Amino acid sequence: MSPDSWDWLANGLSWSGAPIDASFRPPGLPLVIAALHRLGVLNALPILNFAMLALAAALLYRWIRLRHSAVVAALACLLFVSNGSLFGYVRFVMAEVWTLPFLVAAAIAFTRAAARPRAYITCGLLLGESFLFHYAGAIVALAMAAALLFHRRADLRSRWPWLGLLSAMPLPAIWLVLRAQH
Repeated sequence: MSPDSWDWLANGLSWSGAPIDASFRPPGLPLVIAALHRLGVLNALPILNFAMLALAAALLYRWIRLRHSAVVAALACLLFVSNGSLFGYVRFVMAEVWTLPFLVAAAIAFTRAAARPRAYITCGLLLGESFLFHYAGAIVALAMAAALLFHRRADLRSRWPWLGLLSAMPLPAIWLVLRAQH
């Protein structure tokens, strides 16, 4: 456990109705914790953390396969999951592990949008979901916006990137309004 882990747990227990003050972190992981607590299986959280890492690795493999061979993708994923600090980090209660699959899936959609522009909407939805776990989704969205500006400028003349932006906004906006009211 890290100090941050205790705060995530406090937020989750607060969402489950426990009389605990919460710092009102992004709701994704606290809602997972609340559901597990109510089901009486909160001790399954570390296993689910590793499952989210496995999901992120599987999605990373799919993303790399869009441009490279199976061998390159497999080696990259092996390096990803065998990284000592990342693998050790999964043992803690942290939202980064939970947002990662959404971010990698958004990157897959962004890559596919070069050929199928409607995928910008999927990308936006996934970025919005990721924001509910960790605010890194906003940073990734900025990186994608820079990629559009510098490498896919022609796409900005179509409606799809803009619809993708609109699809990314509702969940973070709702959360930020709720948080501000809290």
